[in-house]
Amino acid sequence: MKRIAMTDAIWKILTAARSTDKARLALHNINIRPDSIEATDGGRLIRVKRGDTVSIPEDVTPGVYRVITLEKMGRSLVGVIVEPEDAQYPETDRVIPEHTDVGNKVSLPKKNKKERDMALSRAIIDIYVATGRTIRAGYLEDLTPLDADWHLSKPKESGPAGAIRMEAEGVTAVLMGMKEKKER
Repeated sequence: MKRIAMTDAIWKILTAARSTDKARLALHNINIRPDSIEATDGGRLIRVKRGDTVSIPEDVTPGVYRVITLEKMGRSLVGVIVEPEDAQYPETDRVIPEHTDVGNKVSLPKKNKKERDMALSRAIIDIYVATGRTIRAGYLEDLTPLDADWHLSKPKESGPAGAIRMEAEGVTAVLMGMKEKKER
């Protein structure tokens, strides 16, 4: 077993993106890449670069890891105890296509409920105006622990329909838009 140290906020964002679907067991895990750690539930992908907020020991090789437990390491740090898992993780680079910068920032503060709800409502509107995409409010709410302004971009014409990319403080979030209802 190995310990990966990260901020509590990063852990909350990563674990929110892990799948709980019994049919998608590989997505219950985290994927460690040479330069980052990631989690996805198929509707969103969170990728965090190694650095100030995540410390992955050099002897932890890239691959899929099952989360065993968490250890509190201080006021805002956690140790995520992991062990290698024999599972096939999706090729996530394919869901991070080239994007076009829309030059907008979306603020997702970690504040009291009323202020956070107002900021989430504003962010949903701002994302729709900037990209033409609608995003689940829960996906955005799961990003609030970072208490950051997120840089927003949308896919180029060849990108997957509905996906947007948001980046803040070494974290990349790819969020799939909600499917449009077809008229009958």
